[in-house]
Amino acid sequence: MRFFLFTFFIIGFGVSLYGQAFDGYVVTNESDTIHCKFFVQTNFINKNIFYATSVYKSVKILSDSGEKIKYYPKDIKCFFIKGTTDGDFNFVSFKEDGYKHFYHEVVKDRLSYYRLYTTQGTTFANAIFKEFVYKDNIFLELGLFNTRKNLANLINDNKVIYDKWMDEHGYYKLKDAFNIINQYNESYKK
Repeated sequence: MRFFLFTFFIIGFGVSLYGQAFDGYVVTNESDTIHCKFFVQTNFINKNIFYATSVYKSVKILSDSGEKIKYYPKDIKCFFIKGTTDGDFNFVSFKEDGYKHFYHEVVKDRLSYYRLYTTQGTTFANAIFKEFVYKDNIFLELGLFNTRKNLANLINDNKVIYDKWMDEHGYYKLKDAFNIINQYNESYKK
């Protein structure tokens, strides 16, 4: 039993504290670009698996000039991390949330889609995230009880997609919100 607990502790400790330096850049509030390396939590077995939960409130960098800097959402517009197993990540901050968090920018378009990765008591996963949409300076969470209503408020200028989304017979399910966002954006590119 002690061996099991010791092994679990070592693995858990390694997963939560092991760091990796990824290349990328930061864009300051003055629109200056700083090329840097990011120090973030990674999986200790595969150092290219990046835990986005490690940067939702702050991010640590080493600038090309050798300066170590810790940034909070109020300090920068965005940052971009390259070369993770899951691809590249762009994180942004919003005045609409009081510059409290960094959001992963998944879709940047007429209707944009973001994820906020949080730990919710665990140190392991990117699996826990909240979804947000942004359009015309309106920033809304797509939560468990408000997804249909909040998304409908932002797509009501496209009657066809809006009507399908609001169809009482369930043309689209709540899990289809991401597809609706993409369809909405594509409809304005034609």
